Amino acid sequence: MRGANFCHGCGAPTTGIAEICIKCGAKLARVGETIWMSTTAGILSIIAGVVGLGLGGCAAVAGALGGGILAMFGFGHLGGIFTGLIAIPLILAIVAIVGGIYALKRTEWGLALAGCICAIFSSGFPLGIAATVLVILGKNEFK
Repeated sequence: MRGANFCHGCGAPTTGIAEICIKCGAKLARVGETIWMSTTAGILSIIAGVVGLGLGGCAAVAGALGGGILAMFGFGHLGGIFTGLIAIPLILAIVAIVGGIYALKRTEWGLALAGCICAIFSSGFPLGIAATVLVILGKNEFK
């Protein structure tokens, strides 16, 4: 359809004056309006989550080796504490990735914000801060 706009949520063709998609109910960008903030925030959150997974994986290997060494010297009970502490950044990284996906889809603002906040603490501090600010500023881009 020549000159048609498309819904960013479902891809259905829309008119230039429509504010809501009649197929999926997503809020549409007006002509000339950009929806870059949530997209950028989603990408930053996903990158921070992937970095957090990589660093958390390295920490898990180091913790497993350290737990083995502690067990050799009779302090094996401390290995469980290390394992629990290592799981926290991995969980935060996974939530950051999921939140980034929600930011890219522009569907659940609260979950996107939670993911960006988790990105701050999953070893992606500068990326997480930028993603959080962009999700907050781009709240009107979400359904």
